[in-house]
Amino acid sequence: MSVVLILSKWFSEGVDALISNFIIWLPDTYQIVTQPLEQQKLWLVSGLMTFSIFSTVICLLISRWWQSQLYNPGGFQKEFHNLRLNNRLTQGLVLSAILGVVLIRDSFMLVQLLLVPLLISGISLVHWTVQQMRLSSGCLVIMYVALLMFSPIFPFMIACLGAVDSQCRLRLKLESNFEPPPK
Repeated sequence: MSVVLILSKWFSEGVDALISNFIIWLPDTYQIVTQPLEQQKLWLVSGLMTFSIFSTVICLLISRWWQSQLYNPGGFQKEFHNLRLNNRLTQGLVLSAILGVVLIRDSFMLVQLLLVPLLISGISLVHWTVQQMRLSSGCLVIMYVALLMFSPIFPFMIACLGAVDSQCRLRLKLESNFEPPPK
């Protein structure tokens, strides 16, 4: 958070102009308009950072999928379904998010940044479960629509699933309940 504030102080004219242009487009019902300028800077820059990190991860996944289509068809699906974070990394992310909520006022954006890896891991778990249970791909469409419509609660729930999976190895425990999919 302090890095965001420092960056917004270095480029204060540009950030102020961006905020004033951005606020023109917001309806009056948004609460950010009534916040002090420093708070608006924090929200704007943190939101842009979150979007940037998430879009970078999505671009990386798409490029990896394209590569697997060329050189190893079907390899990306296997890799993505087995995507699980390291225990220490998960513990560090969860601990940092909890400390951020407890110690830093208005740390919502910081928590969002810290939960992006857990969200990707949780999405991987949902994809794996849909394949193992032989469910329709419509379940994945519903999940992605819910991620957009019920934000931030639903993404937080999926991130929690990713954290539980990396700590308790849910896939190994659930794998015995499902028959392997036909090849």
